[in-house]
Amino acid sequence: MKSMTGFGQATAQIEGITLEVSVRSVNGRFLEIRPHLPKKFIPFESDIGKILKKNFSRGTCDIYIQRTVDSDKTEVEFTFKSKIAKTWLAEFRKTLKELKLPDTISARDLMTIPDFVQVSEASAASNKEKTKLLEAVQKAVEACVTERQREGESLRKVCLQHIQDLKSQLKTFKTLREQFLSEAPDKIKDKLQKILQGQHQMEPSRLMQEVAVLADRSDIEEELNRLAEHIKNVEQLVLDKTAASGAASPGVGKKLDFYAQELLREVNTIGSKSSSAKMVEAVVGAKNLIEQLREQIQNIE
Repeated sequence: MKSMTGFGQATAQIEGITLEVSVRSVNGRFLEIRPHLPKKFIPFESDIGKILKKNFSRGTCDIYIQRTVDSDKTEVEFTFKSKIAKTWLAEFRKTLKELKLPDTISARDLMTIPDFVQVSEASAASNKEKTKLLEAVQKAVEACVTERQREGESLRKVCLQHIQDLKSQLKTFKTLREQFLSEAPDKIKDKLQKILQGQHQMEPSRLMQEVAVLADRSDIEEELNRLAEHIKNVEQLVLDKTAASGAASPGVGKKLDFYAQELLREVNTIGSKSSSAKMVEAVVGAKNLIEQLREQIQNIE
């Protein structure tokens, strides 16, 4: 089991360049990768994304890359525009001839020509730098995965405690159901007699049929069975150690979120069928436990 919350860092150096990579992940319904890259590394965005997708299946992942160049290393490129110089020289010499002035142009004069020299930062990163960058990304991602696994183990313990509490609540439901079944016939009979009082007497067989129908509508056996099955499935998923592997897990958090909704559905149905104060109180307690469990599940990958 892994959390969707984690952080990892890594650094790399190559030929006077320092690369710092940070990966931060938080909760997210799906996998969302948000790269924050220097201009030089934009062509590598796809390669970086593949590394994250291989290790994460859910969550919002921000990856920050900082590139620092040593002061004694230059990455400036100079481009001399020869066509501009030729045009400038031709026009300039034409003017000198018209003015009958001597041609004293030197190579140094070319530097005064507007736009003759173009200075720019080297645009492309070397293959060596790309390799170092991807290695640093991999290390940062692995560190983030380790943090997510550590946090996932904490979530596992919390979830298991909520599951044990739900099991106890399930026992309470069963006890209250047995108590209801033992008291239901007399209560329903009294209720029917009050309704029918002053109208006509009901045949005993018909009365028992009505009692059976009302008791069936009030019975929560099916809901309790499904609730027990859902709790069992949730516990199995939480205890599944294979979900803590380094690779992206197959949506354990999504499965748990689905079961949390089903747990809540069954408890709500139990509440709608119940009329006793004790059962209503138990339903409220169970719903509170499920909400607490679901809060933790929202953090699971």
